[in-house]
Amino acid sequence: MKAAALASCLCVLFAAAGCQPAGPNPETQQLVQRVQTLETNAQELQKKVDDLRLKARIAAGSHLGRSPLEDFFNSPEFWENTYDSGQADCAKRCIEANQQHRAECAKLPEGKQEACYKDALDRVTNCQKGCSRL
Repeated sequence: MKAAALASCLCVLFAAAGCQPAGPNPETQQLVQRVQTLETNAQELQKKVDDLRLKARIAAGSHLGRSPLEDFFNSPEFWENTYDSGQADCAKRCIEANQQHRAECAKLPEGKQEACYKDALDRVTNCQKGCSRL
């Protein structure tokens, strides 16, 4: 009896082992491969997005394709803070003429120097007034 019970148990075990599938289901394998492929593609796309973001930050922070001269002429300071050298050039000419006149006055005798210096002062004053009209 014990032998029959043992034999029947062994038969049930062998029968149950024979019912198990030999390997994984082919549909399950295809789904697992598909998920792995999609995960790989997602990682590659994320790398591309990160690269594009970096390039966009670099491009936004720099002035690619623009020249310093273009930046100078496009800046508001260039158009708002203009400088006209005409008045400064005129004043320089007045000063040079005054220095020459005073040098000539220094060569005159003492009695005539005072009148010459006064004339030099009048001339340089009139010259400077003329420059302010520019």
